[in-house]
Amino acid sequence: WTRWLIGWLKDNQVHCINKENPRTLVTTHELSPVEVNDSNLKMIAVPIDANKIVVIESRRNAGMDTFDSKYEGLVAYLVDTSKGMDQGAITMLSDTPKMAEGSIAGNLTVGGSLEKYGITIKYLSKNDTFDYVQVIVG
Repeated sequence: WTRWLIGWLKDNQVHCINKENPRTLVTTHELSPVEVNDSNLKMIAVPIDANKIVVIESRRNAGMDTFDSKYEGLVAYLVDTSKGMDQGAITMLSDTPKMAEGSIAGNLTVGGSLEKYGITIKYLSKNDTFDYVQVIVG
């Protein structure tokens, strides 16, 4: 989220899912890790209301993030824009968020899923380059 705010991620690297559709919406995405410098999709964002948004990213042992590969995976968190960064604006969407050597690590591994705020996040698979995630809204 902060990488997008400061311009390190371009708008075309962020996919925003419109939650206002009254029907169930199922989308599948190919995410490139935020640590890798490329032009691929880096972040999925699902607005909850005017101030809150669920964000999904891929975290890998690459670039500036160096940690054991067992900590790789999807990271899902809630951003509350009504709060400052020092007031808890970002909250992990996991009962047991992982930290690896000072970095936020993946809190979903392949085959895992998470449901919060009417959104289901499923970590389908991964390869050397991408993570595949399904997002169900509704």
